[in-house]
Amino acid sequence: MQAMRPLDAAMKDACACAMSVEGHVREIELRLLYLAAALPTARGEVVEIGSFRGRSTVALAKGAVWAGQEKVVACDPFTALSPTDPVAIGSDYHGSFQATLERFGLSDHVEVHREFSADLAKGWTRPIRLLWIDGDHRYETVKADIEGFLPHLVPGAVIAVHDVASGHFWGPLACFMDDIVLSDRFGACGMCFRIGWAQYVGEGGLAEHRRAKRRAYRLLAAVRLAMAFGTKPRGLTRLAYKLFRKGRSFERWIRSAAGHR
Repeated sequence: MQAMRPLDAAMKDACACAMSVEGHVREIELRLLYLAAALPTARGEVVEIGSFRGRSTVALAKGAVWAGQEKVVACDPFTALSPTDPVAIGSDYHGSFQATLERFGLSDHVEVHREFSADLAKGWTRPIRLLWIDGDHRYETVKADIEGFLPHLVPGAVIAVHDVASGHFWGPLACFMDDIVLSDRFGACGMCFRIGWAQYVGEGGLAEHRRAKRRAYRLLAAVRLAMAFGTKPRGLTRLAYKLFRKGRSFERWIRSAAGHR
């Protein structure tokens, strides 16, 4: 049996650590986050919006450290004030988040901003190479997160939005479709289970990736229509959508884009 490469061994360990933390990000999604952090496609910061108890933070931080990047940025008020949050409104989970970082020796590798993402965006000035959006899932908030940090994405950067395909939240799905897939500023795009991802290119994304973006939009539109009427995609459309969101395409793409084999 061929020996596991260092990256794959590190990713396996990071995902196992992350999965031991309470959270709602699946293991296949953690692989995406780890690889996106570990295989830079541009220079800049790794920014997480919505940390909860730190499951995704662990994957991002360990990936960034593997790449030689000292810190990632985590932004969360740590007090659930949105109806889309996974815990009771008014709960304070900052202590458990800090405990997660300490347990895995990551306290010095995470720059924590205990504030709302809209407030962080107002004063943000640093370039971003990876933006992970998993905060308030309401439409207006997801849109504000994308628009607030978009000016700081550098060409080649990756954006990832959670719960695009959860079937429960309109905001991530609508914003990913309209503000990312349909945007000329983003090129390569796809799904990894519930995560919608894309690469920021600045301009020319629609022409260069027209076929892939049309397919992504068509499949997501079927889900959006079904959500609007309380149904589910059926037949060949449902099968095509399930295959579309398998997620392995991201692993192939990021390894190629980062020049890693």
